[in-house]
Amino acid sequence: MQKAKAMSEHALAHALWVLNALLAAASAYLTIQVVRGRGERIRAERAETQADASRILMGRPAATDIFAAWQLVLGDAADFPAVLTNEGFVAALCEADRTAVSAMREAVERSVRSYNDFATLVDEGIIQPRGFVRRFPDLHRSALIDLALMEPFIWYDSLVCGRGRWGYRPLQLKWILDRSRPISDDANLCRRLDVVMFERSCAMYRRIRLPERTYLRITGFIWPPTISVHTKLRQKKYARTLRNTLQRRGFAVASAERATTGMGW
Repeated sequence: MQKAKAMSEHALAHALWVLNALLAAASAYLTIQVVRGRGERIRAERAETQADASRILMGRPAATDIFAAWQLVLGDAADFPAVLTNEGFVAALCEADRTAVSAMREAVERSVRSYNDFATLVDEGIIQPRGFVRRFPDLHRSALIDLALMEPFIWYDSLVCGRGRWGYRPLQLKWILDRSRPISDDANLCRRLDVVMFERSCAMYRRIRLPERTYLRITGFIWPPTISVHTKLRQKKYARTLRNTLQRRGFAVASAERATTGMGW
């Protein structure tokens, strides 16, 4: 009798163990399906958001107006070195005819509005640059060229004209897109880009530096670059350095106090 009872208890315990195992397996399966479904929804939402953001850049003005404005500003290219830094381009703007500067401002402002909208999405974490540069290599390349053309005028308007932080978000976006080049699957984006500004007596161009592909490709996947407090502090430091350089060359620049009264990050 006792032996039969012991066998019955053993069978019951075994049945309970099997039932618990089945319930655990079913729970694990359901959890995996929920996580997988959530991941798929997140990826779909991300792809949709990136597509919406890409339409912002697709609707931006053509860079031809900025090219034309630079030709007016630079005038006789023989008066300038073949490769100009931001300092050199800002100096050219300081010495240019006001009509040419106004044409440049009109062309750049339209583009800044589009890139500022896109950079805001990056700043707020809605758009991940890593996903964008891998999905839209053509837009990545054209954005690098556009922002290289716009950058000197943004510094000019900020530091010389005292416009504050106007255009600073697109400048941070330029740094991010440049650092993201090694992540791109487009081999051409991993090479140096020379943006020709003017061709008459000599070629003037903005050189977009060549990033260290191997190191940045690894770190880019682990820590994808994006707009952050560190990029903002780096930008502020560069603005201070450029302001001091222009002052040493004798150009009148807006005070640092005045420059901080512009738009936010």
